[in-house]
Amino acid sequence: MIWLARLILPHRNLIAILALLLSACTSLPEKSDITFGKERFVYALHGTDSPAVVFEAGLGGGMDSWAPIYESVATFTTAFAYNRRGYGESGKPAEAHKNATKGEVTKATGEMVVDAILPGTSTILTLGAIGNRRSLDESAPRSGAAIVEDLHGILKQTGVEPPYLLVGHSLGGLYTMLYAKTFPKEVAGLVLIDSMHPEQTERCKQYLSEKECDPEHYPWWVKTLIKLTPAVIRSEMRGAAETGRQIRAAGHLPSVPMAVISHGKPDSPEQDRMWATLQQELAGESMNSRHIIASKSGHNIQSDQPDLVIQTIKNMVMQARQNMGIPQ
Repeated sequence: MIWLARLILPHRNLIAILALLLSACTSLPEKSDITFGKERFVYALHGTDSPAVVFEAGLGGGMDSWAPIYESVATFTTAFAYNRRGYGESGKPAEAHKNATKGEVTKATGEMVVDAILPGTSTILTLGAIGNRRSLDESAPRSGAAIVEDLHGILKQTGVEPPYLLVGHSLGGLYTMLYAKTFPKEVAGLVLIDSMHPEQTERCKQYLSEKECDPEHYPWWVKTLIKLTPAVIRSEMRGAAETGRQIRAAGHLPSVPMAVISHGKPDSPEQDRMWATLQQELAGESMNSRHIIASKSGHNIQSDQPDLVIQTIKNMVMQARQNMGIPQ
């Protein structure tokens, strides 16, 4: 498997893992709980003005993955981040005992290490393939439609008014695209940060070998790592391909501004070729889009080049306000 070439350089992987561990220990300020249905969800809400920026984290990241940029965004508009069902305290029964913050950070840390072991694009290339193998785990798939419904209800419950500038990282990019298509009148713009493509799992074999796209050929220790990941990760892995199908079935994106930010650090020639093609296609989903290459970044661009992401979000907020007729 070509993506395993990065594991040949253990010091490079160690740096990546340490970076993720450090980012996982940084917690967003002013977290609160709400009861949605009969469950508790954790969120952070800071800043003022419209449009509100709604952050959707990637697989295993959780809301704290936005710590490098969250407070800066809150200086110029409303910033909202939350934990999806299964992350930290979110999704637990409302009356359940609340765990200490330390436990939540530890859990998030473990989840984020997955992206260091299966780095960047290679992780999300194979989500759908992993999800098709029931032998790896018995967790039920969780697709974007359920996540979008949760987010829609949570935003209403917390009083965060639309329109929203949706910011999604990695697998979270799929969820924001589906939200925009499901509730188009609530969306002022999209920022996709190294986002997965809706057809990515199906098109893997156009660029990479069958061994790299089929989890049946993964090394035993990779299969073991997947088995050991938290249930929420396995559940979202299994639902990723279905999320892509839901996005395609939902029609076109609303006519709103969009920015696609793609990592610029190389992986392998084959992966880079596929990634460039799919990212360009994402940018082509909107007639009003910008494609930005984060030349100094790996997959976690908000950590590697936070200023670039902050400025992109700010530009999009200003453009949305102009479209909304709000004085600058």
